[in-house]
Amino acid sequence: MGEKFMDIAFQNDILKAMICRLINAGRNPNIETINYIYCGTTDPSPARRFMIDTCIWTNRGCLEDIENPAVQLHEDLVRDLLKASMALPKPLSPETPWDLGASNYFKQILRK
Repeated sequence: MGEKFMDIAFQNDILKAMICRLINAGRNPNIETINYIYCGTTDPSPARRFMIDTCIWTNRGCLEDIENPAVQLHEDLVRDLLKASMALPKPLSPETPWDLGASNYFKQILRK
């Protein structure tokens, strides 16, 4: 909804809640949730980037049951996962991208 109304403050609040839930509760989004976020956002979206980061850094298991990515995953999700996996540092850092700064996912509010 925040993307449709272009409400940056609302988008940032939702992302804060998502990051907080991941860090504090130790929960990871399932593939249905990730697909849902991809269907409701546009490219580029910080929420999409956060979903990709969770898949790559802490939640690779959500992809284990995917037999046909072209059918089961949002088209942009397949592309983003491929790009992210090609750009991975070796070895993975023990710090996740959101540990280094959750604000990297937030859009800047332009004030006049």
